[in-house]
Amino acid sequence: QATQLCVTAFFGQATSPWKSAQLRQLYEEQLADLTAKSRRPEDSRLFKATAPSGEFVAFAELSISTGLRSLGSSIPVADRRPVLANLAVQSSWRRRGVGAVLVRRLEETAVDWGFHEMLLQVEEDNQVGRSFYSSLGYVELFTDPASRRYDASSFFLRNVRTSKMTLRKELPSRKGEQEAASFPFLSAAMEQIGRWAASL
Repeated sequence: QATQLCVTAFFGQATSPWKSAQLRQLYEEQLADLTAKSRRPEDSRLFKATAPSGEFVAFAELSISTGLRSLGSSIPVADRRPVLANLAVQSSWRRRGVGAVLVRRLEETAVDWGFHEMLLQVEEDNQVGRSFYSSLGYVELFTDPASRRYDASSFFLRNVRTSKMTLRKELPSRKGEQEAASFPFLSAAMEQIGRWAASL
């Protein structure tokens, strides 16, 4: 369900035989990626949101990205940072607070893991996504004009260059007033949605 939701949310429905073939390929790649991540609970956590009826309405993943940074002037050390990715919401459930609640659940998990920030990437031309994350307190850090993405708009599935922006949010180290101030609308959203956000 998570795989299908991601593919549909990011690439749309099958409107032709070649689009169906493209979506099948994307489905297989997405399924392999999520399956691999589900087997590494220490570095990745998958979350879903379901309606009271049991309908699968949203999905997101939290992964730990590992790189290197310099300690002092020349000593490289591992740099582990939490990354939010693949936030997808069923079209009929968008603009109802589901995505915001799911993002908050990932942020809480990152804090539980001992992190005090969250990173994510969004395509530069995705104004809706940028506005959404900005409303949740994410700040744009830099743009990578050499990123890649799949393009399913033509006969062949292409891996094309795109500009992606890296966004960051500083997370509170403890729950309480800081968290409530950052998310003034979440109490109502949580009451409306109920206990939907749960790890797979």
